Amino acid sequence: MGKYQNILLDLDGTILDSGPGIKKSVQYALDHFSLYHQPEEKLRRFIGPALTDSFMRVYGFSTEQAEEALSYYREFYPTNGIFDASLYPGMEECIKTLAEHGKKVILLTAKPIFFAAQITKHFRISDYFFWKSERS
Repeated sequence: MGKYQNILLDLDGTILDSGPGIKKSVQYALDHFSLYHQPEEKLRRFIGPALTDSFMRVYGFSTEQAEEALSYYREFYPTNGIFDASLYPGMEECIKTLAEHGKKVILLTAKPIFFAAQITKHFRISDYFFWKSERS
């Protein structure tokens, strides 16, 4: 199983295809700025980087506008976007196997830990991860 004991895995784009929920939540925020029906390629650029940075980089928002857009995003995401995602094929088995072989599987994400915990629980993979706050 290899010599490494600590395995770091990113949530969005590695374990989970969270694109659909993120893109819908970003579009919801953009609607408040009258930027309706944005192209897929622009919305896709929000998956991964910090959202405020993406609002500034992709749409030229000021810091204040980006913070306002983030508040709209956060208004929509917890009830409409958070679980609009899917595990990549084979990821559950991979994470389970690593954990069963004594590896410390550590989740990396830019998401607030509250959301990450909900997501991993929803997709039934939370028990495979080392959660420092719970085990320290």
